[in-house]
Amino acid sequence: SKAALDNESDKNRAKKIMQKNNIRTADFFITNPGEYLNENAIPISFPLFIKPVTGGDSRGVDKNSIVFNFESFTAKVLDIKIKQNSPSLVETYLAGKEYSVGIFDKLSKLAEDSFKALGGKSLGRIDIKMDHFGIPHFIEANLMPGLRTGYFYRSCVLNLDMSYEDMIFSIANTGLSSH
Repeated sequence: SKAALDNESDKNRAKKIMQKNNIRTADFFITNPGEYLNENAIPISFPLFIKPVTGGDSRGVDKNSIVFNFESFTAKVLDIKIKQNSPSLVETYLAGKEYSVGIFDKLSKLAEDSFKALGGKSLGRIDIKMDHFGIPHFIEANLMPGLRTGYFYRSCVLNLDMSYEDMIFSIANTGLSSH
């Protein structure tokens, strides 16, 4: 639905929904250039991970997204505003592995809860990253993943040993059975 897509496309809104539903996600805040004037004003500790509030496909994420000091923080927030025309979502850096979980079959509890909290109905992708203790956290969602051979298809291959044709057939069946 449009409401579900609005929930997942705004990372700030998606993370607030996760918090409201008691689904673990990294501490975060939203900022624009010039909002925090020194390191002491920043509400969470370094290291931080910075990305645009809106957009997908890792746009705005690069080697400078992990920041360890105030100078790097201000530079990345400015870079995102200039190149992506977006405020920045700044979150506690999670040092563990990252997983993308396809939603429509064998679901992990966190991915399923996140998918439902956002209002997902038939298919989607939930990105989860582990912290340094190995505890999974919601990162972001895509309730309209591309149907080519990108992230969503790769998660079907890895998690379900599913061919491209089987993936499309499963998506079509899921959509037909929901009506």
